[in-house]
Amino acid sequence: MLKQEITVGNFLNHYDNPYAELIHIACKYDSSIHLAYETKRINAKSIMGIMSFQIPESSNVVLEADGPDESEAIHAISDYLNCKVGVA
Repeated sequence: MLKQEITVGNFLNHYDNPYAELIHIACKYDSSIHLAYETKRINAKSIMGIMSFQIPESSNVVLEADGPDESEAIHAISDYLNCKVGVA
């Protein structure tokens, strides 16, 4: 299992449909992927979890991934939340 703490960028205003795009990225990977903020921990592949998560800009979030492609998943989601990449 890999964990990485990141500071969230302004991804909500950077993408057309930010929550759907986040889930789209997470679902590309076989690993289980979770986001943790304060007392909440949600599945990054769940639309209901992501919508209820409401990640504020500039907050510190812990990304967790466990599985065969966990490193790639952590990097892709980290880049997305920091507005470093677009979605193909």
